[in-house]
Amino acid sequence: MLECNRVVLEDSTIRGVSRLTYSLIGLNVEVKRAVGVPNMNQLMVGDHSMIQVRA
Repeated sequence: MLECNRVVLEDSTIRGVSRLTYSLIGLNVEVKRAVGVPNMNQLMVGDHSMIQVRA
């Protein structure tokens, strides 16, 4: 069984993203699936953040 640990804070939404594990999503955040952009990540990151991306 796939373990799926994540914390999503108030006023945040996740749409169309299937494998989001070991994640902390802050206040008032929108996470959505990119359409028409193969094998590419686009990030907007706030102050004092830590991100891990599989390259």
